[in-house]
Formats: sequence, structure tokens, C-alpha cells
Amino acid sequence: MKCILFGGTSMNYYVSIVSHNHEKFIMGNEKLKKISKLNNVHVYIKDNVGNKELEKFTILNGYHYVSSPSSIGFGENNNVLFKECIKDGMSLNDYFCVINPDVIIDKDNFELMMLKIKHTGNELFTVDLYKDNEFIINEPSLRYFSTWPGFFRMFVNKPANIEYDKKQLKEFDTIDWAAGSFFSV
Repeated sequence: MKCILFGGTSMNYYVSIVSHNHEKFIMGNEKLKKISKLNNVHVYIKDNVGNKELEKFTILNGYHYVSSPSSIGFGENNNVLFKECIKDGMSLNDYFCVINPDVIIDKDNFELMMLKIKHTGNELFTVDLYKDNEFIINEPSLRYFSTWPGFFRMFVNKPANIEYDKKQLKEFDTIDWAAGSFFSV
């Protein structure tokens, strides 16, 4: 998945990536390596399966590696990393960025995101996700909250909540719901 933004600093950015056998995505992400070299970015990898190759890779690249003795879910894994980031010095002025291992963002767009976060001061920030490198095929990652009619849509194999028409959205618009694929809080 690729993303473009939608929506000199003392702020730090703690990037949280959880691997459930996603080491190939993480180890092949050259753009993440460049982002991790920014002075105020700290990359944390949560290995949910204890892959030794991923552990070695994360340490060699200066990422923070965290593993668990047993497999846990998406939210719990990110909670583990959140607590680890606090232990390592994350403060209320910093951002915790949850990024799925298959999401790719380049250094320029990450730096642009950091500037936009600083400019807006929003407590929650997301990006517009795409399924391709050309930014043509949208990921349905921004949706309205579900309604009663939406509940009945599920019976005809349609999502309960309807996707935003992203062409109608403007930068920094408030949205009801964003996928957990990429957000900063």
C-alpha cells in the first residue's frame, strides 16, 4: 500500500509497526530506513512471532525491537509499543504513529506530514492511502460512521459504513472514521 498526505521541530515521532510474519515487508522497506534516520523519528517493531531474522534486521538498522512470548492482537501489540515508547521518553508533545507493515511512505512525505501536524496541532492525524505506486487506486480507508441503513447493507455483502468521496474532501477536513493502517496520535 502507498499513501499520500491528506490532511527544526522539538516534537518526536514514535513509529509503531507490528509484524505478524510481515518481516519481508519491513525488511524490504528502504523508505522506512531513510525515515528512521531523521533526528526526531524512532522506529519500533513489534514482532508477534519471534522471528530471529527480523530481530537481527531491526537491531542492525537502529530500530527498537520488541517481542512477546505469545501471539497477541493488533490493538494489544500497539499498546505494548506505546508503553515501550513512554518508557523510552515519549512525552505529551510527541506523536505515536501506527503504521501497518505493508504501508509505504517516503521520507519527503513523512517530513511533510510532520510539518502539517505541527501546523495544525491536531491530536489525531491520518493520511489518504492508495493501493498502488501511482496513487490512482484508492484504499477505502476513510469512512462515515455506520447508520441503521448501513447495518442492512451488510446483508447484501456491502460494508456497513460508506466510504467518503475523497475528491470532495479538503486537507484537514474532519472525518468520522479512519482505518488503523496509518494514523498519528
